[in-house]
Amino acid sequence: KENTRLAFIKSEEKKFHMCNKTEIEAFLNRIE
Repeated sequence: KENTRLAFIKSEEKKFHMCNKTEIEAFLNRIE
């Protein structure tokens, strides 16, 4: 059970970081 929760949290974190990266890139593109 713990492992499933940890894996879920890890995948959620990865999604969050990917979202942030995309948002940051879009923001930088807007500045140029």
